Amino acid sequence: MEDIIKINKLELASELANEATKDEMFSKGLIVDEDEMYREDNGCSIYTEGAQDIFNDYYDYFLT
Repeated sequence: MEDIIKINKLELASELANEATKDEMFSKGLIVDEDEMYREDNGCSIYTEGAQDIFNDYYDYFLT
């Protein structure tokens, strides 16, 4: 019997984009620690502006 695996494409694109963002930022010397990708905003961790721009490009790429 075959198992059916359902993949949430939005979650997958997000996870892949996050890893690609981290890899690009490390390889370009933009960060030396993963924590540098984030900043605090009202008690929540969010991407820095630069990280968000890179993430958005990868997210669009992986989603399409």
